[in-house]
Amino acid sequence: MLRLVLAVLCLFIAACSDRGVDTPAPRARLVVATIEPLASMAGPLLAEDVELRVVMGPGIDPHSFEPTPSEAAVLSESGAVLAVGLGVEAGLERAIGRAVIDRRAVLMGEALGFTGHDHGHDHDHEGHDHAFDAHLWLDLELCARFVEMLPELLPAELLAEDAGVRAASLADAFRRIRDEAVLEFASLEGAGVIVQHDAWRRMLEPLGVETVLAVRGPGHGEPSPSVLAEARMAIEGGRVRAIVIESTQPSTFARRLAEETGLPIAELDPVGLGEDGAIARQNFSALGAALRAAIASN
Repeated sequence: MLRLVLAVLCLFIAACSDRGVDTPAPRARLVVATIEPLASMAGPLLAEDVELRVVMGPGIDPHSFEPTPSEAAVLSESGAVLAVGLGVEAGLERAIGRAVIDRRAVLMGEALGFTGHDHGHDHDHEGHDHAFDAHLWLDLELCARFVEMLPELLPAELLAEDAGVRAASLADAFRRIRDEAVLEFASLEGAGVIVQHDAWRRMLEPLGVETVLAVRGPGHGEPSPSVLAEARMAIEGGRVRAIVIESTQPSTFARRLAEETGLPIAELDPVGLGEDGAIARQNFSALGAALRAAIASN
């Protein structure tokens, strides 16, 4: 889809050039990130006078986000645009595509070697497995690698003089949090969770925690009876230790299921990374607390 958008935009820009239409100059001292985790990765590396904006703030689901014209326009005003790509920011594909053409876009997925062919992301299916998980920011090792790349990917004039040193320090912080979590979850290895939607494998798999089932229904609604039956069967079979809900999603069904079964809830932030990985640390802590509570109650 992004390739098609790029092709259309190329034709449009060529037509505008033929007619003598000027494109607005980018605001060189502005960096725009599509989601909070990208801002958390890039922000510490920027020069003090560079403004950093986030298009989709806390509590917004990037998959369903529909930008206003002003929100989309801010990307064209920037000196650099940070995006995940891979279809994550579907509502912003046209604006991101323009930034790619203008050589202002830094795409996390592309930088890490993932392509559109890797992307098998469809959030309207329920109880399914993904061939590819585009939630790259939930894997702190991928975050660390991307941060290490940013001093070479972002325009030098937007970076602090010691951006390379800052990047190395931030990458170390991300890896330290991940390594601490792996050690903490060693005693919980093999535990299973039910999630609202299949977005957590990049966080859970390194911990040895299994995503047993995703129960969000089409359009974020109620799951189908077959998925409900599968969830209850998995819980009765002892595979599930906790239910993961998300701060950005309605959780009525998941909470009801937890109440019916007595399973603890872990509420996680799916689009947060935080300063030096603070929100990622909170996610690990909340999940660990829920799993330990489940084990203690048995």
